[in-house]
Amino acid sequence: MPVIDSQIDTQGEAFQANRESMLGQVEAFRAAERLVIDKAEEVRGKFDKRGQLMPWERVTRLLDPGTEFLE
Repeated sequence: MPVIDSQIDTQGEAFQANRESMLGQVEAFRAAERLVIDKAEEVRGKFDKRGQLMPWERVTRLLDPGTEFLE
C-alpha cells in the first residue's frame, strides 16, 4: 500500500490559528455539555420520585445494544 505524504505544515501560522480556534470551540462545547449534565442531575430526584426514567435513559433502552447514539 502506498504511503500518503502530508503537505500540511503543522508549524505554520495558519495551522496554529486553526488549531487554537478548534480547541476553543471544543472547550465551548464541553462547557455547554457540562451545563446540560449538571442541570439533568438537578432534576434527577424529581424523575426518581415519580418512578420515571430520564430522557436519555429512555432513548438508551430503545436502541439496540452496542448501537451508538449522538444526542
